[in-house]
Amino acid sequence: MMRKVSKVLGVLAVIIVLFASFAVADAKDLTVKFGTTITLDDFGGKGALLMKEVVEGQSQGTIKMNIFPAMQLGNLREHWEGCQAGVIDMVQVISSALEPFVPEVAILGMPFLFPNDFDEMWNIMDNTVHPLLSKHMEKKGFVLLAITSYGYAQMTTSNHQIKSLKDLEGVKMRTVPSPLLIYQYETWKASPTPIEFSELYIALQQGIADGQENGLSIVDTKKLYEVQKYLTVTDHYPSMGLIAASKIFWDRLSKEQKDIILAGVKDNLAFQRKLMVQERKRLLALMQEKGLEVYTITDEAREEWAKASTSIHDKYASISPNNEKMLKAVYSALGK
Repeated sequence: MMRKVSKVLGVLAVIIVLFASFAVADAKDLTVKFGTTITLDDFGGKGALLMKEVVEGQSQGTIKMNIFPAMQLGNLREHWEGCQAGVIDMVQVISSALEPFVPEVAILGMPFLFPNDFDEMWNIMDNTVHPLLSKHMEKKGFVLLAITSYGYAQMTTSNHQIKSLKDLEGVKMRTVPSPLLIYQYETWKASPTPIEFSELYIALQQGIADGQENGLSIVDTKKLYEVQKYLTVTDHYPSMGLIAASKIFWDRLSKEQKDIILAGVKDNLAFQRKLMVQERKRLLALMQEKGLEVYTITDEAREEWAKASTSIHDKYASISPNNEKMLKAVYSALGK
């Protein structure tokens, strides 16, 4: 008799668990945990606030977005780990920190690969890179919602102005802990120094690194102009952020919930891209006001740098057939 009761209770427990899981998917109210490593006064932070407004407005308050900016949920890698595990529902984090999970994403950081024209660059990102990268990310537990940018990457240094490839020799350049980025600066004969983003300011202040690369908005919001003397406008790649959802989280949403969130992401993306273009001139002028010596590399220097970077593209392609296909697709879109 007791065994029968035990079996019945076991079946009931399974039914309750299944019912609870379906209830979550069908629930009218949803709270989205959105983590980002940047501050709310950056492009991405302002875009996230707009997204929250759109999502909560269109859902009439049935979907709430809780935004956790400025590394409140951990460092770069921990955001991606949390997203993959379903602990963080959605993230916006720099793409290079995703490389340990999705090696193909390193295409976004290939130097002197993408056009330094915003419209041309976004066309390739949206129509070539996004569809391919989305498939690779989904296999690893991520749903790619948008590719955005912190602006074209520029270089800042404390010891001397970088005007050409030769000027990088021996310079301790901070990088994210990315094998390909480390290889990049080794190829350029600099001294790559992997440092977490949260430690960047102090590392520059203490001379652990001489310089770094980032979009202008990061130089501004992180106040890097306080610990650097020179800014070189290289536009060597568009510093990419990815807006992604945990597949665990995404798969339990209704179509209506997904559509509302995607509408918010779309407005977020359009806002960020427009603001990035508008802010470029202002930020360059601001950097000079803050005391940085600003220099834009010549066409000749760009050409020399681009030639020296082809081996970095080859290194990326050699990692796997997927990487090779990704690079060929971008080359094709560029007419190469």
